[in-house]
Amino acid sequence: VLSRAELLQVSGGSAAESALERLINARLLVAMESPTGESIEVVHEALLAAWPRVVRWRQEDAEGARLRDQVRVAARQWLDRGKPRGLLWRGEALTEYRLWRARYPGALTDNEEAFGAASLADAARAQRFRRIALGTVVAGLTIALVIFAKLRSEAEDNRQEAESNRAVADTNRARAVASEAEVKQSLIEAHVEQGRRSLLEGKSIESLLYLHEAFRGGADTPAIRFMIGRALEPLDAEVAALRGHTGQLLDIAISPSGSQVATASDDGTVRVWDAATGAHRQTLTGPKGLMFAQWADDARLIWGGSDGVVAISDVASGAKTALPGTAAALNFMAIDAKRRHVLAATDAGVVRLWELATTASVELGKAKPGTRTLGVFSPRGDVVAIGSIDDATQQGGAALWTIKGAKLHDLQGHRAGVIRVAFDGAGDKLVTASADNTARIFDVRTGRSLHELRGHDQPVRDAAWSPDGRLIATASVDTTVRIWDPQTGETSRTLRGHTAQVNRVRFTADNLLLTASGDGTAKLWDPRRGQLLASFGHSGYLHTFDVDAKERRLATASWDGTAKLWHLDRRSSRSLVGATTSTPYVPPPLITPDGKTAIRHSDKGLELWSLADGNKVETPTKAPVCGRAIDATGKLIAYATNAGEIVVFEPGQSRSSRWSAGHPLTAIAMAPAGDRVVTSGADGLLTIWGLDGAARTTSKLPQPATALEWSADGTA
Repeated sequence: VLSRAELLQVSGGSAAESALERLINARLLVAMESPTGESIEVVHEALLAAWPRVVRWRQEDAEGARLRDQVRVAARQWLDRGKPRGLLWRGEALTEYRLWRARYPGALTDNEEAFGAASLADAARAQRFRRIALGTVVAGLTIALVIFAKLRSEAEDNRQEAESNRAVADTNRARAVASEAEVKQSLIEAHVEQGRRSLLEGKSIESLLYLHEAFRGGADTPAIRFMIGRALEPLDAEVAALRGHTGQLLDIAISPSGSQVATASDDGTVRVWDAATGAHRQTLTGPKGLMFAQWADDARLIWGGSDGVVAISDVASGAKTALPGTAAALNFMAIDAKRRHVLAATDAGVVRLWELATTASVELGKAKPGTRTLGVFSPRGDVVAIGSIDDATQQGGAALWTIKGAKLHDLQGHRAGVIRVAFDGAGDKLVTASADNTARIFDVRTGRSLHELRGHDQPVRDAAWSPDGRLIATASVDTTVRIWDPQTGETSRTLRGHTAQVNRVRFTADNLLLTASGDGTAKLWDPRRGQLLASFGHSGYLHTFDVDAKERRLATASWDGTAKLWHLDRRSSRSLVGATTSTPYVPPPLITPDGKTAIRHSDKGLELWSLADGNKVETPTKAPVCGRAIDATGKLIAYATNAGEIVVFEPGQSRSSRWSAGHPLTAIAMAPAGDRVVTSGADGLLTIWGLDGAARTTSKLPQPATALEWSADGTA
């Protein structure tokens, strides 16, 4: 049974319509109405045998009737339910349909064709999705494999690098362990060298710190013990350290009898100490800021500060009496030698002088506010020299006044302000120290400038006369002290040794010279020979000092908050006097490794000195020597003359090696092993020599060297 539409579709369409009607009229086919439309049924057996197409259909139905029925039923259900994808054939059913259609290409109904095509299209789409998914999976796996391979490679590289680093670390550790002794030895040598340099510069405390570290590290040699002993010597002169102030010390004064010391600090206090023991006796309290103190006598102290009050206090009780006439802050105070008059200068520019017996006062001129003014009494106490300097402009001047308030002279000649003034012992001459880098000598009677002392590179901070009047010393910001002949105004010597500006100079009664510097040291010199005799140290800026001529005691005041008392006669530093040199700078001596001998060179030759007794042992040459050197054992000494001669000798022996460099020399050094020397010529030629006088290597320096040194291992 087929519907009319299906029968016409599979039988040829409209061409078979007439044949179908004839068969129905012949009652070979029966047309019937059904719910799905008109259907056709074959009712005559003859038609089944005689109609070829029907015969073929029957044959085909033997193998495909079931599938056609399934297709027909499935297509109808798919169509009736709105063509959902869920009713399309898949898997084995679609495979069987595809094979059947390959064998049976005959026509199907439009609905069946649409159903089959939709099933095939859905299968193709699913196949594409599966291929895409498979490709994605394959790509993902490929990427994962690449990443895994890369990570594995990196892990292997990291492992190899870690092993390499471990090997390097092991090597470095082994090297570190192997070189620990070398590092320790290098550190010891550095401490020894720095201690030696500090000792030669007079910095005993600093030298002790370095030498102590070297000794702790195992450097126990006679030379080390000798240098430690020398560094301890200045401490023998220290009587006491006066501690108690909480600010910087600005002034210090020893009482007339030498039994007491007064210290003034910007913490607002003046403290009184026992000069013999350093014990604290009294504290006088004033305003914080600048403070000054001077002794009227052993029982009374004159002091003042930033409140402008000049007071006289009883040291025992602390009772205070104010002197009339001041209001502005003080910036200077001085007392005459007979302790009858006191002088004070204020920030208002006023300089006032009091007679202590009556407290009567007189004003000695007035400068503009902001001017720092200072003064000093003549030895007879009848004349006052006043200097001034404006902090802003550095301008100022100097003048001479009587103690009655009459101006004698304005002292002309300086191009900047005056920082210090000092009378000679007779009171006939005055020296002024100025910010114009010069000092000047004036005639007190006439006010006329006698000499300009020119030579410093920076402002002159202080000046002093020797007791015999034959020398003048000036201290400068340029770190030097110059010694002058007051008769000619010429420099006779320059003292070098401080490493910061020199603030104060003062001669002792026996014509030695004391200096105080911002490098924290006070130094004692023989000014005529230019020799440093002793050094007294603080840990901070050394501002000023005072000297007790009777007791031979030095009192120093530092910005580190302490004052110290020293016995000048207890110093045990020896001076290697030797020949007087024509150059202002005396090179420091070279000490042999055994600490027994000092080698000194200058333009007057080479000298060997015994450090045990300070006596000269040998003078190998009197020709000008530019440098000296020693080997590591101390057995061989080498020196070079300015003219170009090189000499290597053993102390106490007549034999020596000597040859000419062929040109003037400026420096020499010896290898630690004592087998070579290196010299620098005035032409900049650097030459390494064997002890046979043969030049090993030469090179050219941009400029001549003034100092040479071999490395500790002798390789450079």
